[in-house]
Amino acid sequence: MIIKNIHLKDFYDLTGDPILEAWIVENQDSGFPMKKGIIVVPGGGYRFLSKREGDPIALYFSLNNYVTFILHYSINVTYPEPQLELLAAIDYVRKHSEELGLIKDKLSAIGFSAGGHLVASSAYVYKQKELQEKLKVKEEDIKLNAVVLAYPVILGNKNTNQNTIKTIAGGNKELIDLLSVDEHITNDYPPTFVWSTEKDDAVPILNTKLLDEELTKHNVKHQTVIFPKGIHGLALNMEITAQGPWKHVPGVEKWMEYCLQFLDEVYKD
Repeated sequence: MIIKNIHLKDFYDLTGDPILEAWIVENQDSGFPMKKGIIVVPGGGYRFLSKREGDPIALYFSLNNYVTFILHYSINVTYPEPQLELLAAIDYVRKHSEELGLIKDKLSAIGFSAGGHLVASSAYVYKQKELQEKLKVKEEDIKLNAVVLAYPVILGNKNTNQNTIKTIAGGNKELIDLLSVDEHITNDYPPTFVWSTEKDDAVPILNTKLLDEELTKHNVKHQTVIFPKGIHGLALNMEITAQGPWKHVPGVEKWMEYCLQFLDEVYKD
């Protein structure tokens, strides 16, 4: 495996210094066969980056024939800094797809908790001309082909994790409105796989349920999976991520199988 750390600031006008960590698995017989790509976006309330939602997730997708990236984005900053960094990562991967070994129109991102909010919001704010001009990119190069959201923060204006929204919006009502994902779903939103648990103690399940309603209303291809048991932040729900209170909850690990099946269906053509 080749791991490359790419400083996106070297290529884009960014305030912070986000690092895009690329995991490239070489096949001894065929070199670098072209694969699907996925960018892993850990959670942490926009205040830290959860390690359980970084390397273990990247490892899983790498083992399932994806070129995988982890975005180490800026924390304790307000919009649009993290969103700009993710959009820059998407653009960079597309523009360097051949050398990175991935099919550029089969690129998704997976976000956990606040990372889910970052992915979900970036999937519509990419249309804003001021962001495109800031990064000097084309709209079509920064649109994801699919998104995967794990117990995501969705609702800025109501029942959600308010610490997350407060950090990214800084208490600005206009930003809270802009970053309320459920209010910005349209029929061209990317195909979406979302999962959570009914008993989530940090991000109420209402976030996932209302997102599902909006995706359904706008005829967006999607799959929503809600498990009856399990606390917030289960990540892979395997031993490698089962530290502290995140004990294994039988059955929740099935989200990974469902997710891969969904992405295969999206990319089957």
